[in-house]
Amino acid sequence: MNSSNVAETLERLALQEYSSVEHELSRTSNISATSILIGACQALDYWLLVDNFLEDAKSSLSVPDMSLVSRGWNPLLKLLQGRVGKQTGVPVSSVGSKQFQASTTLLHQLGRSVILKKTAELVRHGNFSAEHSGQEIRVRMLLSTENDLFSDRIDDFKWRDLEQRKKKLEIERKLLTVWQQEDIQEEMSQVVHPFKMPHGTIVGYATTPEIDEHFASLVLPQVSEWQRQSGLFPQARIRGLKGADIASILGLCMSSRLSHSQLVAVGKKKFDEVNYWLANTVWKPKSEIVSSLANFANLDPFIVSTIVDRSTYGVAPNVDLSSDVTPVCPPFIKISKEYLLEPMSFLFSNPLDTFKKLNNDAPTKNSVRIHREAQMAEEIHNLFEGNRYRRLQSRARLKRNGKTITDIDAAVLDVMTGEIGLFQLKWQEFNGANNRQQISRSRNFVDQVDTWSSKVQEWIVLEGTERLLKSLQFPVVNTTPNNVYLFAIGQQAARFSSFGFPQRNSNTAPATMNQFVRLRLEMGHVQNTVAELFKRIRSETRSSPILTPIPYNMTSGEYSIHFEDMWNSFE
Repeated sequence: MNSSNVAETLERLALQEYSSVEHELSRTSNISATSILIGACQALDYWLLVDNFLEDAKSSLSVPDMSLVSRGWNPLLKLLQGRVGKQTGVPVSSVGSKQFQASTTLLHQLGRSVILKKTAELVRHGNFSAEHSGQEIRVRMLLSTENDLFSDRIDDFKWRDLEQRKKKLEIERKLLTVWQQEDIQEEMSQVVHPFKMPHGTIVGYATTPEIDEHFASLVLPQVSEWQRQSGLFPQARIRGLKGADIASILGLCMSSRLSHSQLVAVGKKKFDEVNYWLANTVWKPKSEIVSSLANFANLDPFIVSTIVDRSTYGVAPNVDLSSDVTPVCPPFIKISKEYLLEPMSFLFSNPLDTFKKLNNDAPTKNSVRIHREAQMAEEIHNLFEGNRYRRLQSRARLKRNGKTITDIDAAVLDVMTGEIGLFQLKWQEFNGANNRQQISRSRNFVDQVDTWSSKVQEWIVLEGTERLLKSLQFPVVNTTPNNVYLFAIGQQAARFSSFGFPQRNSNTAPATMNQFVRLRLEMGHVQNTVAELFKRIRSETRSSPILTPIPYNMTSGEYSIHFEDMWNSFE
């Protein structure tokens, strides 16, 4: 069986897994569908909390199983769309081990359908090879895929490590900070108590201003990073809502969830009878949520109510999240006419990215888009401060005979060395895109960057560097411009050889924003800053990450599928 036939088999197995769940759910009532959604949310919340916050590895799923359970969430939302949130009241049942296991199994099966479909696309495109023997299929990643498919993602982790060294807070690390502060630990212990309900015991508590302020102080410094990564900046206006207000409210939601998760953890440690699966995921009347957020943020309740609506799955404009390959955990899910579910899984995502995905309409996209590249340019320029550097004040155009040849999004002149850095900035929504979208966006990135590079180089050859300085409108300096270096900066991804689109112009250094910022900060003060940046980026572009495969066997239908390196750890 050749690769094309194997891809077809994987696609058929993916459809079987999905159709099986679809058939079972179609036989349930809307009330049962609501119970299924709540149960799945409780299971996903539990596994993500255990995976991220608890040190007991025995309680966690394996990396591949956690990936499958997480990826089952989006298609489940799709299958239940339009069936949840119509009734009065919330159906509640005991969350015992059987129900919890059933919810986990459901998510896992839908996750298998996602991974099998993704694998079929990767095999078909040549990123993965597949061997078939009898009822066994073996899948492994090709070397070219290793070189850059993981490199941009790994740079995100390198960036976070750098941020940690700079003592900036990260949401993934918050628990370590919490447990180190014994006074907060003790205060939380004093306010928790067991709360018995007909279907199980959860954790009750009366939080204090000190606890609320503590968790707010942990989360709110992250807001600027969420804005930077999502492109939803404070000055954005989305259907009358200010970007700053959206970030403030979602930041408070994140703070409240983090506080709740730690109070539940303290309560579980103190009271053995607490059902941890049940205690984490809660639902509240929308009116209570709005009142609390409005009071804390000191915002008009109408504005807060609108933000909550647009952050609620089932109220915000209908959007199909099933094509997104990463789990999208909304801040709220409408589960009845009065109540909103508050998923704890929301903790492990960028809330502004999630808001964008829930509001995927053209006006919202346009409102976000108009500020993004200007913010990228500002971030680039802020890395070159002081009298040594001159920075582009606004986007420049390179013209010949009155006709615009191309644009320069950002530029830096090193007065000391005469080196010039010219930048093209590309913001593409690469994270979460499916394989076909990634291929299309990869092709567009490479084609546009190569075209830009060629035009800039040709213009400089014909017009010269002195004319370049005038076009960039740099102040007159006693510096002879010499070497010009070209950089292409992608917000989320910049290396696409694994998709069949290598950068053809070797005179351009492609990098993600995180990679560029990291390298600039790591360099500090050097003699030839621009040249050294170009050299380091080109070097990393040619290097391969050190990956350690995590093999995984999956059974689907009549086949046993062995994934040699779909999942990896890295150094």
